[in-house]
Amino acid sequence: MGVALETTRLAERGLSLGELVELGAEVFEPLAREMHFLSYRVNERNTEKVKCFCDWLCAKVGLDAERVYE
Repeated sequence: MGVALETTRLAERGLSLGELVELGAEVFEPLAREMHFLSYRVNERNTEKVKCFCDWLCAKVGLDAERVYE
């Protein structure tokens, strides 16, 4: 058993197969815009692998990576 907070778009297959259940579909209002978060352990924030991945990801989506490190 587990819980994921994500857009239904990423879970469409599992929802249509009955593998996942959307809780609160008629209770919660949809978000006005899509949001995604990058999570990592606080003690790994300054590691080279996290910085490289974050820099790469920001470059791909057109964001300033320096803002991520603030």
